[in-house]
Amino acid sequence: MKSMKKLVLVGLVLLASVIVLVGCDTNAGDTPSSTGGTTQQPGSEGTGGTTQQPGSEGTGGESAKKAEDLTLTISDASGSPTSVTLEDTDSDGYYEIGTADELYAFAAAVNGGKTTINGELTSSIEVNKTVLDEQGNLSKNVNFRPWTPIGNGDTPYTGIFYGADKTISGLYFNDTNADFAGLFGSLGEGGSVQNLGVENSYFCGGICVGGVVGSNSGQVSNCYNEGTVSGTATGEGSSCYVGGVVGDNSGQVSNCHNTGSVSGSAPGGSSSCHVGGIVGRHHKGAVSNCYNTGSVSGTVTGEISYCSVGGVVGSNHQDSTVSNCYNTGDVSGTATGEGSTCYVGGVVGGNSGKVTTCYSKGDISGTATYCYVGGVVGDNSGEVSNCYNEGAVSGTATYCYVGGVVGSNSGQVTTCYYLSGKATGGINNKDESGKAEAMDETSFASAEMAELLNANQEDGPWEYNNENSAPTLKAFNKG
Repeated sequence: MKSMKKLVLVGLVLLASVIVLVGCDTNAGDTPSSTGGTTQQPGSEGTGGTTQQPGSEGTGGESAKKAEDLTLTISDASGSPTSVTLEDTDSDGYYEIGTADELYAFAAAVNGGKTTINGELTSSIEVNKTVLDEQGNLSKNVNFRPWTPIGNGDTPYTGIFYGADKTISGLYFNDTNADFAGLFGSLGEGGSVQNLGVENSYFCGGICVGGVVGSNSGQVSNCYNEGTVSGTATGEGSSCYVGGVVGDNSGQVSNCHNTGSVSGSAPGGSSSCHVGGIVGRHHKGAVSNCYNTGSVSGTVTGEISYCSVGGVVGSNHQDSTVSNCYNTGDVSGTATGEGSTCYVGGVVGGNSGKVTTCYSKGDISGTATYCYVGGVVGDNSGEVSNCYNEGAVSGTATYCYVGGVVGSNSGQVTTCYYLSGKATGGINNKDESGKAEAMDETSFASAEMAELLNANQEDGPWEYNNENSAPTLKAFNKG
């Protein structure tokens, strides 16, 4: 064995009794929260994105130089102190992580200030068994080992974490006072999380909550979540950003998917929640080649409050793009306070950026004083193009704007369609030729439909499969 200098870093993770918090499930026993990650398996839907392999050059870490041993003291599953040494035995610059204790030690190292170190999963990891029941709810009367997310607002993670197509399961986090919750709490610029996912895990946090990353300014690629994710804005005038994969995003999210339930709530006056199957709030960068099959919901109860809820992205801001994505989960938004508003869309709830080449098949609904509900986008002041919706769209409100494609539009909508009978019009109850139009079932499941969506491109992103289904995206039909 090659000799190496040992650095000793003490990072005690102390167990405490669970605090009963607003918005979180309190059925579990007396344990704090834990999180997890899972990988997109080879051959699963989705393409694109650059995977940074261990040992190769890239941003966010010292991958070309052997990492020195790190020895840390953490709390084990029973709450007792234990010493764990992280090693880079193959000298590729990545610490090998194959056990729950090693995962916790890696988190302690990052949160202790070593934010640029790289990690690689060498095997799938199970932290707790049966965190969720068969319905996806938190298991009752069970004590869980808690999880402290990797990186936070003060110390965002900026290294490379390579999942190697392994899974992390059984993570539990239950603290609405925590602003950064997920397998990773905060991923900074230059940071990268790749090829991993989250299974059988429960995350309930405050402002930024995601199944994989709470807040992202880096790159998240080839990751998925199969756990339950929820967030709660606490206090008047506060907000929460909740996503199946990423809660708050100003970076790149590609080739990711979510199958777990995602929910957000904001109980205070003048508060808001942004909830998406993939990303809650997307205010910079790109979300591409992603899909959601889980249920997505947002609720606000305060006066003059609002929720923005989407099957893929809750709110998509100016200079942000959502492309080549789809949703099959049901999406709902409810705002019960006086003067409250909800924006609900099959793909994006509120959009001032760009949404292109996307579709939705879930049922979309909204209830509020002011309600904007669309099969693709709830409220649009940006661009929506080459998209379709097959799901039912409905809204209940004093002032309601409902559309098979877009609920309310002050931007640009082109070459979009919805299934006839699922809404009374393409944009605010009216069809608009060349923008948002109804199609019957036969026309939907036709080669002509794919040609229309491809805007006559020879090798466009859409393809016709068979006479029984609408066109699908080529990105999800490979492998």
